[in-house]
Amino acid sequence: MRKVILAILSVAMLAACQPKGYQVSGTIEGVEDGKKVMVSCLRNGRQVIVDSTVIGNGQFYIEGEVKTPEIYFISCEGVQQPISFFIENCDISISAKASNMFDAEISGSALSDKMTEFEKSMPDRERLREISQEYMQAQMGRDVEEIAALDIEIGELIPRQTAYAEGFIRDNISNPLGLFVLQNIAEYMDAFTRNELAQQLRVNLKGHPYLIDLNGLLEQLDAYEKSKAEAMANEESESTPSVTEEN
Repeated sequence: MRKVILAILSVAMLAACQPKGYQVSGTIEGVEDGKKVMVSCLRNGRQVIVDSTVIGNGQFYIEGEVKTPEIYFISCEGVQQPISFFIENCDISISAKASNMFDAEISGSALSDKMTEFEKSMPDRERLREISQEYMQAQMGRDVEEIAALDIEIGELIPRQTAYAEGFIRDNISNPLGLFVLQNIAEYMDAFTRNELAQQLRVNLKGHPYLIDLNGLLEQLDAYEKSKAEAMANEESESTPSVTEEN
């Protein structure tokens, strides 16, 4: 009887030590005290504000609880670019600069560490950043030839990045990070591959809110590709002379 009681107490103490929610503390260099900080999640492909606070003594702090890990965004009043990270029920620390929120340092979240690794290891990452700036300048200058050249280069980069992302998804097929990456890369994959990965994620992550968005996206992609194939078939049929025309 004594052993049973000790076992129950041990389980109770272990449960009490488990984090019941998340605590996110951070600093954003270059932002004045009193500026508003908004916290958002993704729903139906859009950012939805779930919490907010203000910068005080150069710092901000938020706390809460999530049922499952997912992507959160922290945006600050007067700063255009948000910070993205995976929220988990743990202590998370963020250090950022208003001039470059994209490279914020995030610690405490294992999935955020993996996401950072994924982004930093992405093939041609820096070149894609440069292309984004060059593309914007070309559009502003209405430089049609430059836009066409950049489109060709982007088309050459996408297959390498897609192959890398597929391998990463397979390595993270049992956690929400794999699901998030598939949502963002699915349109560049062939139908068989994206649907195969999606099915494994449905089994492994039942009930995750991102599955609703993913299912909707895959339906759109399948419908688009089906209509495109039908249109091409019709064009070929119309361009093929009939027996009557040949006679």
